[in-house]
This record gives sequence, C-alpha cells and structure tokens, in this order.
Amino acid sequence: MNNLVLVLIIGGSLLCALVGGALIDAASAPETINLGWDLFDYGLRIGGLAGLFLLVKNGTFQKTKYFKIAQVISAVVIIGALFKIQHWPFANGIVIIGLTGIAITYFVSFLKKPVKQRLDYLKITWVILNNALAVLTFLHLIKDDYAVMGNALLWGIIIDFVFTSWRNGTLFAKKAAVEAYDQYDIAKQSQMSPTEKVMDSVNRMIDKEKKNTFINHLLSFNSGTYGETTPTSFTIWEMNRWTGSFYYVIYGTVTEGEGKAKVMLKTKLNPFGRLLAWVIWGTTAYFVITGIVNHYHHSMKFLWVQILIISVLLSTPVLLFRYVYGFEKREQLKKLTAALTSEPS
Repeated sequence: MNNLVLVLIIGGSLLCALVGGALIDAASAPETINLGWDLFDYGLRIGGLAGLFLLVKNGTFQKTKYFKIAQVISAVVIIGALFKIQHWPFANGIVIIGLTGIAITYFVSFLKKPVKQRLDYLKITWVILNNALAVLTFLHLIKDDYAVMGNALLWGIIIDFVFTSWRNGTLFAKKAAVEAYDQYDIAKQSQMSPTEKVMDSVNRMIDKEKKNTFINHLLSFNSGTYGETTPTSFTIWEMNRWTGSFYYVIYGTVTEGEGKAKVMLKTKLNPFGRLLAWVIWGTTAYFVITGIVNHYHHSMKFLWVQILIISVLLSTPVLLFRYVYGFEKREQLKKLTAALTSEPS
C-alpha cells in the first residue's frame, strides 16, 4: 500500500470524524447523535491505524533488529490479552511485561539512532505515553477517557509527518527518504582552496557580522543578511519585513576531499523566533481549551469532541505558517547555493 492510498484514508477518516463531531454538537435527536458518535469514533480509529502504518512504513525502525524484537513482544501482549479474556492467571503480568518491553525496545532503538529529528522525539514520546496509559487503563487505575491523550498526540504526529513530507517532496516519491542535511559540491578554484572559496562566498553575502545568540536576534530590527564564519563553518541568516522575527538560521559545515569542498547545510528557526512561536500558540491553546473545559465540564465526551474540532482549527494557521516560512527557507537556501556555486566576480 503506497503513501497516496494511506493519505487518502487518513484524510477521509479525519473528515468523517469531523462530520461526526459536528452532528454530535448540533443534533438533538438521539439517533443522529448516535450516528455522530459512530462516525467520530470509527473515523479516528481507522485514520489513526492508517497513520500509524504510514509512520512505520516510512520510518527506519522497521529496518532494524529492534523491529523484529518488538514484533515478538507484541505477540506476548496478544497472548496476555487472550489470557485476560479467559480469566486465566498471570494475564495482567504478561500484558504489562509486553507493553513495557515494546516501550523499552523502541527507546533503545531511539538512542541508537545517529541523527534525531523532531519527528523522532514526538514518536518516542507517543510510544512511552501510549504504553503507560494502556498499562494504567488495563489495571483499571485510570478511566478509558485518558486514552484520548495518546490519540491526540498520534494525530499530531501524523499531520506533522504528512505536511513535512509533502513540503519536502518525499511524501509521494517512490522512495521516501528525508535527508538530514543538503549537500552541495563546490568546484575547486585555482587561486584558492575549495574551502577558502566557499568561505569567501559566504563572507561576501554577509552585510554585518553577528553572533548567533538569543540577544542578538532579540535586538535585531533592520533588514539585511547577518552571520559569522570560522575557517570551516558558518552561520548565516536573512532578515526582512516579510519574515519579521520568524526567520531561519542556516548552519554550514565545510569539508574538503578530492579537490572539492562539500558543504553540509541545516536550518533551524532562530532562538527568539522559536520562543515567540511557543508563547503565541501556547497562550492561544491555553485560553481556548480553558474556555471549552469551563463550558463543557459536565460532559467528558462532548469536551473531547470540542477539543478535537478546535485543535484542527488551530492547526490550520500553524500549517499555513509552516508553509510560508518553509517557502522562505527554500528561497534562502537557493540564494546561498547560487552564491556558493557561482564564479567569483
């Protein structure tokens, strides 16, 4: 099953869940409300399973030995569940050991991964949270309603993966493999070494030298290109009225071999922009969710429906923000690459 089919299933399931939530919130007839709950529940379940399969299919975990270990442990969990159904002894112990084993196995695989990105941290958080909630629910220490925390995080991971992969052009590619760095080969010039040529090009791009610190980003107001360089690395960023405080910093490392300089680039939102983004979205989410809780505190089911709908609505400007500044990041990378590969004037 390719990524396109899975994404269509996820999109259809999410739409089904939203329609169900709207029916629950607006309808008064019991039959319509029950239909809404069915659409809401099955939509989230089917979409979540398709999204989980999409994450596993495009991840690196299935290519490691830990994936086979996790499969064996999953069989132990199924056996424990069957013991529980038959009311046989040791059922609770088998299930708890199995769920804990899966979490530990994935955690070890996470630690062994050489390059960890945001998605990796989100996935390990979901694995630990989901297994912990499953154990506590299985032991009847918490209510089933708390499982919505794991489901909400899973949907956030799915949406993040789909949007990021689509933006990088890897979602519907035959081989979906996201590189941690973009590499560019720079031709050697006769008058200077390849590394010196690269650093000279970067220095010519920088209008004013500045260190990449939180204070410098906080106190920067004028448009221009800023950065700092060392003999084999550089940090550069461009400020303008369009990006405001939300601009990317480009980190470059230069290595040399076979008469060429290889430049490894990675990008990250500047420190002040990251803090400002968290403050804006965190404050908005807090006040919105607090208002929903105060209004729907009498009904746990209606509460989670409202939170899901609002979460989707809040994710819209987030996705738009990421698209706009993702475009700006690509333009900056193109400009930098053009400068590095052009002949000195």
